[in-house]
Amino acid sequence: MKKLIYQLIPLFLLFSLLAACGDIIEDDLSKDTVIMLAPSNGAKASNTAIKFWWEELEGATSYRLQVVSPTFDSITNLLIDEEIVDETQFETTLPSGHYQWTVIGKNFGYETEKKMIFDLAIETDSSISLDGDILVLLAPTQDNSTSNPIVEFKWQSLENADDYNFQLASPDFSNNAFIISNELLTATTVTKTLNEGEYRWRVRGQNSSSVSQFTERRITIDQTPPEPPLLTLPTDGVTVTLPVLLNWTSDTNSTIDTLYVYIDSLATMSVLKLATINTEYSFTNLSSNKFFWRVRTVDNAGNISAFSVLRKFYVQ
Repeated sequence: MKKLIYQLIPLFLLFSLLAACGDIIEDDLSKDTVIMLAPSNGAKASNTAIKFWWEELEGATSYRLQVVSPTFDSITNLLIDEEIVDETQFETTLPSGHYQWTVIGKNFGYETEKKMIFDLAIETDSSISLDGDILVLLAPTQDNSTSNPIVEFKWQSLENADDYNFQLASPDFSNNAFIISNELLTATTVTKTLNEGEYRWRVRGQNSSSVSQFTERRITIDQTPPEPPLLTLPTDGVTVTLPVLLNWTSDTNSTIDTLYVYIDSLATMSVLKLATINTEYSFTNLSSNKFFWRVRTVDNAGNISAFSVLRKFYVQ
């Protein structure tokens, strides 16, 4: 069984693959509540860098973090409305002020309806020093792998920063010769077109008297499709009794396979299309006495392989 890494696959691709399954049963989260841990209710922070943290909720595949000012009953500013996949914490920076925050647990079919709501106050001093401040990177996420060479780098603003030092290196920052971009920006976003390969990027805030710490992440541009799966059992043209175990092997970089079963050799009349993280499936369909099947796979960058060979089997 391959490990499914949801945060590394574009959500639209993941959902379209899972929707093909049709028989997925999701936990009903409507009566559950996400338990929020930190900052504690009524916390007062003297630093603008904040880490929100909550307990994992069984059955949830993502969480929606919302931060408003000053309260949910009287919203003047929605500062954060973020979908967070398969994680239970989120770092950001917020200016001085009074806030409320909550977390909603979600899966493909349900979300929590009962909410905990915590108050948070950020009260910074009048110093403009950035020493010790931590700049929060927004996108791409850590260890992101993508087939799209056009990458938008985004980060949170720092309250007292006049500009930002953005640096990009390949494969890392261990040698100054690896740095391919070193820019001073007033914006909190920059877009780059990258070749296939591994990269590190980092940003720090600056003003006339101080600098923050660099915050760094890894990203990989992968445009190479995985190898097509290899069908193992049943062998081509064999006669079987139901249920028949369809078995195959996939590329080591694959994360989700899609199994297709047809009743015609042209692969136009499908009786099954199933997205799965397994490399086998127990087939029980009785609509015909002859079936054809094949598999293809997708890797964590979203690259889709070619189809495997098309095999047939007969049902006795």
